[in-house]
Parts: sequence; C-alpha cells; structure tokens
Amino acid sequence: MTSKSQPYFGATVGRVANRIKNGKFSIGNQQFNTTKNRGNNTLHGGADGFNFRTWQYHLDGKKVTFSYLSKDGEEGFPGDVLASVTYELAPGNQLSITMKATSTKQTPINMCNHSYFNLAGHKSGATEVYKHTVKINAFGFTKTDSESIPTGDIVPVDNTPFDLRNSTILGEGIKAVSKFDDKGGYDHNFCINSSSDDDLAFVARVEHPTSGIAMEVHADQPGVQFYTGNGLSNATVGKGSTPYSKHGAFCLETQNYPDAVNHSVRHMPINSVIQSAQNSKKTTKHNDLKEILPVALVGVEPSSGEAC
Repeated sequence: MTSKSQPYFGATVGRVANRIKNGKFSIGNQQFNTTKNRGNNTLHGGADGFNFRTWQYHLDGKKVTFSYLSKDGEEGFPGDVLASVTYELAPGNQLSITMKATSTKQTPINMCNHSYFNLAGHKSGATEVYKHTVKINAFGFTKTDSESIPTGDIVPVDNTPFDLRNSTILGEGIKAVSKFDDKGGYDHNFCINSSSDDDLAFVARVEHPTSGIAMEVHADQPGVQFYTGNGLSNATVGKGSTPYSKHGAFCLETQNYPDAVNHSVRHMPINSVIQSAQNSKKTTKHNDLKEILPVALVGVEPSSGEAC
C-alpha cells in the first residue's frame, strides 16, 4: 500500500517519469490528455501512477521481478502496457535495476526509480548531505521554465553550477545553484555523455568522505534527474519516526529527458514513444557501495508537490 503523504520514496515511476506539459501530447494526428496532478501538468505518470498500483512478483535467487499490466486509457495514456522491473544483487556490492515495457499501441514510456539516498545514514540529515561530494558525467542540462517544464533548449554545463564533471562538495553546489534559479537546490535533468561502446554509461559518483561510503551509478538512459530533496520538510516522517528535512537526501533518477514526447527531434533528440508490440528496456546499476543506505524503499506519492 502506498501513501499520498510521502514524496515517492523508493517508487517505481511510470508510465512517464518527470513532467508532461499541460497534461497532453500527440501521436500522429491524435491528441491524448493525461491526468494533471502538478498544477496544469502531469508529473510521474499522473495522480494514480505506477507507484500506486499492485504489482505481481517472482523471486529467483538474488533477483526479484515485479510486473504490472497498465490498461489502455489509464491516466489518459494509450495502449495496454505490460511493465516489469527486475532488481538483482550482483558481486561487487552491485544493485542492478532493469525496467521493461511492451505496449499494444504507440505510447510514451519513461519509467524510473525514485529512491532517495543519504550515504551517512537516513538520520543524519542535511548536515551530512552537504558534506557529500558528487560527480555527474553530463555535457548539458535541459533548461526549464518556472513550472520545471523543459523549454526544449539544452544548455552546456560549462561555467555554470551544473558543471559537476569534477567532484564537487554538494553543499557548495546547492548554494551556487540556488542563486541560479528558485528551485532551492538541484532539481534538474542532466544530459549524460553516452558510452563509447554498447555498455552502460557512467552517470554519477557520490561519496560521503567521513564514512568512506560511495556509490556509482551507470545506466543506458540519456538523462538523470538530480534532486536534492528541496521539498522535504520535517512533516515528512520516515523510518523510526525520523523527520526528513530539506536537503536530507538526494535522488539520481536515470531516465529519458522530461517532456520529450512534446519536443521535436531538432530541439530534444530523444523520443519517448514506443511502437505497438515494441519493447522498451532500461538498465541502471548502482555499485561500489560499501553499504546501501536508501532513506526508504516504499513507493509513495506526495500530497503537496514536494518531489522532483
């Protein structure tokens, strides 16, 4: 059972993660209207997205697969979609997350995992998050308007607070980016440099220097939404009745570019629409972990729009 009082802790987000402008898109000559659950826009699949649905599961050794059939018209999206998520523990302290989807009609698919992390432990709060160092392998970021909707422009990270290509102390980065816009921290899609071969690309590395705990993320997706828990407040209560405050955790949501379904190839060269009977697949790996410390592993949704 999920709760509308929490900001997507550990959620599997779909059908379409992030935002869809004005809750509508077109495929061919047909317009589709999706549920608006963030002002005039659709966020993370709508009011009753994948994180609210009951999934079936199959356990196989060190991996578990969850599956869900999303019916034609659910939240306004076309086609029956059979979605699955496989979590697998592998040698080297590696957690692999593989998401797949097949549709009976053309439909946008952009699933993601929305876990929050604090490598110093979930009780340590923003004080320790600020001490983390972060490195993101991105050449640009998608420019957004006041509602966090992409304009279609991709801005180079050079000479901006988004240039995290070298390890940066997160607290300093948050201060710098807070002067850039009014999001209160990072809540932006970074455009990842693709791998030179068919393997997963290096996305990010985060480390908590005091404990020595580090996490690397590798994925086959073109973007990652880096979110620093700007909307968390002490009203958000987690494990052991611990209040989770602003900047008390961060997310690295590997995904397609936000609102890609509404942008031309010229401006945003990533299409999220899959054809009927076509498979969509994405893989994300978290490795080099001395210890896995997500804030929570429950799929939940916010009641007041406090998640990226």
